[in-house]
Amino acid sequence: AGVIRMSGGSGLTAFSAGVVTRALPDLATYALYRLECAIRSSAVLGFVGVPTLGYEIKTAYEDGHYREIWTYLYILLAVVIFFEWWGAKMRSLLTKGVASKKPEVKQPNVDHLWKSRGTSLFLRSSFLIVLIGGTMSWLLEDRWGSGVSWEQKIQNLDRFTDEVVPYPVREADGDWSEFGPWFGEKMSKGGSEAVWQTFHLGTASILLAGALAILAVSLSARTLASSMPRGVWDRGMAWRPVIGAMLRVAAMLGRAMPEFILAFLLLRVFGPTVWALILALVVHNCGILLRLGAEVIDNTPSRASSVILAQGGSRTSAYVGALVPAGFTRIVLFLFYRWESCIREATVLGMLGVASLGFLISDAKVSLFYDEMVLWVALGAALVFLGDLTSDFVRYKLRGKNNR
Repeated sequence: AGVIRMSGGSGLTAFSAGVVTRALPDLATYALYRLECAIRSSAVLGFVGVPTLGYEIKTAYEDGHYREIWTYLYILLAVVIFFEWWGAKMRSLLTKGVASKKPEVKQPNVDHLWKSRGTSLFLRSSFLIVLIGGTMSWLLEDRWGSGVSWEQKIQNLDRFTDEVVPYPVREADGDWSEFGPWFGEKMSKGGSEAVWQTFHLGTASILLAGALAILAVSLSARTLASSMPRGVWDRGMAWRPVIGAMLRVAAMLGRAMPEFILAFLLLRVFGPTVWALILALVVHNCGILLRLGAEVIDNTPSRASSVILAQGGSRTSAYVGALVPAGFTRIVLFLFYRWESCIREATVLGMLGVASLGFLISDAKVSLFYDEMVLWVALGAALVFLGDLTSDFVRYKLRGKNNR
């Protein structure tokens, strides 16, 4: 991009040819990853009445059709796993490229080079599938509309904007001096406890998930689980590749299961306990951290680890003594990134009945107390925002001023 700008090219040209082209594999696979996340989120939306897999799972449980629950879970897992494979395949093709054909002439011109360029039927088909599927999802879906007229929507909006103002303020004709006592009353009657409960849920979950992931990465990382760890031949421990493959599959299944659905099922098994929510968050985030941590270890160049293994040291010694210190910064960054996500998910999981901000939001919604509902939503957003600031601060300090 810098060379294009120095040659007189415009900023748009430099961005398109110098930045987008190099980042295309990451952009494509990240787009598919976000599509995978959107599928998980759409399943969760079924619990508020939207006809998705989540709605079918909830209905099957309420009707006592437990076999149907497993069927829907298998379908969800299959869809998520398919998109993960799809993204990995696209990333491999975009990164490695496709071999070009041999030109038919000895001195090919631009036209001959263009015709002999490497092409991939898989990439072209993927682009067409995404384009056609996205278009059809908007044009052929007949359930997007709510069936409510614009006049009724405007009336609902007016009512909401009126009732979102705290009740004492409305009664005092807009005197916002009444907000303080009302806010203090709400916080003393469960708000403070819900905030702390949400914070503790997210923090406890990420600590457990992080500890399990760090212990398991030494077994799941491909460069340590193979018969030649870090390029050093090792005859023993033939079981390591098998254990590594099993852990990678378990991590994939944990990532594929939405926390909300997993927590819903665990609450039905263990009852209304906080540990059901923590376990759901631990399973999902441990799967994510296990994959991210294994990628960090596999992609971290470390001659010290090879030296330790060549001198007869164990794989655990190479992992703890060389690889973890070399990739420590990125590991901590991922840990704080998932902690921030756990705080957000802990807020949502409260809607399943455990006392947290999500429970207060759900209770206020059922009671049509929109002022309280907006208050709890704002507190949840503030808690997530503080977690985001803390995460950004830690990332800044770990990366250093030269790597922002």
